[in-house]
Amino acid sequence: MRRRCTKWRVVEADDPAWKLERPGSIERRPGIEHAAHQTSVERTIRRDILCGNAGSEYLLRSLSGKCRSSLCDRQESAVDCEPSKSLPNICGRRKAPPRCEQASFRSHRNPIMPINFSCPHCGKQTTVADQYAGQSGPCSGCGQTVTIPYGGMGTPAAKPISKKSGSGAGAGILIGLAVAGVVLLMCGGVLVALLLPAVQAAREAARRSACSNNLKQIGLALHNYHDTYKTFPPAYLTDENGTPTVSWRVLILPFLEQQAVHSMVDTSKPWDAPENAFLKDLVIPAYGCPSSPSGGTPETSYMFVVGPNAFATGADGTRIASITDGTSNTIMVVEVAGTGVHWAQPKDLDMTQMSMAVGQSSNEIDSFHPGGAQVLMADGSVRFIADTIDPNVLQSLLTRSGGEQVMGF
Repeated sequence: MRRRCTKWRVVEADDPAWKLERPGSIERRPGIEHAAHQTSVERTIRRDILCGNAGSEYLLRSLSGKCRSSLCDRQESAVDCEPSKSLPNICGRRKAPPRCEQASFRSHRNPIMPINFSCPHCGKQTTVADQYAGQSGPCSGCGQTVTIPYGGMGTPAAKPISKKSGSGAGAGILIGLAVAGVVLLMCGGVLVALLLPAVQAAREAARRSACSNNLKQIGLALHNYHDTYKTFPPAYLTDENGTPTVSWRVLILPFLEQQAVHSMVDTSKPWDAPENAFLKDLVIPAYGCPSSPSGGTPETSYMFVVGPNAFATGADGTRIASITDGTSNTIMVVEVAGTGVHWAQPKDLDMTQMSMAVGQSSNEIDSFHPGGAQVLMADGSVRFIADTIDPNVLQSLLTRSGGEQVMGF
């Protein structure tokens, strides 16, 4: 069984050991023009072509030399074979062998090692030469594209990626992205759930600190008032008939850098009289707790506790010398919440009507801070009173000369 070649002599290799004729015995075909160096050493170029059914192997042999159609020129295919109609190539179709630049050249001393290849689609067994390792083509059995594997016998080829599998891979990527998005959303929700309380707690701590600063400013203003007038301001001023007109919060305005406002107030008239109508919507920042929902309104968050033995007694002021229980054990100003009292209105907590329970009613010490309220002591310090404080302890703190011993509140 032979094949015809127009440029190369083809010799059938019946011997499995691939015994070749000596290079000198190869015949030169007429019609091939050789270069001047025809006397160069002859070479045998071995190229095998597999017949899928018969398994026969062939050699294409040529003389070395500067042939016009030789491999080095790469102008035309150095192999121009016409395959026999009875001998299919690797893919089962009538197809010319690869161009010369794609051929694999070996020494005639190295035998060609066959590869037993099994189609991954139909399972058809095919024996191919190892020089075709890595090349692709249609299977002679099923027609699917296959790739000849590298390596020894029995090594299966890698399954090519078809359009169908590519679509599956794309769908897998989309599913993976969707799952990743869901996981990220869940993680984000968990992080928000964990961080939100911490953020809210941090904001409340900042508001509570600002509230404490307000009380400290008020305390400093009260002591400056005492230094100026030798007494603390009364809880309210009265007119000639004894009717309260304005609150102590109006009297200390000059010491809160609100001298201009104080000079406009007619203290002989009620705070809501036409003469003082401008006070209705006037906001004094130092009188509002930042945690209060009514922030930005004239509603006050700080009051005196008025009573017979309290820091404030009413229309009369208190001297610091009369605080015999000690300024660090006497409450001067307390927080209130939701009272709706204007800062200029002469209204405070009545000690005789208090139950001494923090946060229980509008007539009690209260705040928008969780767990209790802040109070200003007579020495100018700010303390936090828990809503679980003992009522007796709280009452002792509200008196200025009761002789009680208060520790660890």
